[in-house]
Amino acid sequence: MRKIMLAGAAMLALAFAGCSDDGDGGLDGAGPDATPPAAVPPGAEPVREETVLGALSGEGEERRFVGSACADDVLVITTDREAVYAELPCDRALPADVTGPFAGREMELRITTGEPRKVFLRIESGESAEFTVGGVWTVAVE
Repeated sequence: MRKIMLAGAAMLALAFAGCSDDGDGGLDGAGPDATPPAAVPPGAEPVREETVLGALSGEGEERRFVGSACADDVLVITTDREAVYAELPCDRALPADVTGPFAGREMELRITTGEPRKVFLRIESGESAEFTVGGVWTVAVE
């Protein structure tokens, strides 16, 4: 079992390493006031300032990773408290079979609003990912 967990962690670390992009990656640079893509639900709030969701770094309140998905070039990272929607070409997102084993684990999302905008995902077991994104929106989950 330990070998499977280590292999899974190594695979996730390798997959996460491929998600960063030094350029804009084809993103249109949409800011927080831009009209959100159709995949972002009505009522989602734009992220206008640096935000930390989770407590791994000692900031914020604890969050648990539920999952991630990407459709229509919108990455959705779901925690037990909110869903974060970020403009990202889906070929740069992590597939659910890679992130699935981390469901229920404590995690942290750090969203930066400078140029380029970034979303950093870190799981309690040490795996992390960095995504260069366009606009970012959040909505509470019930």
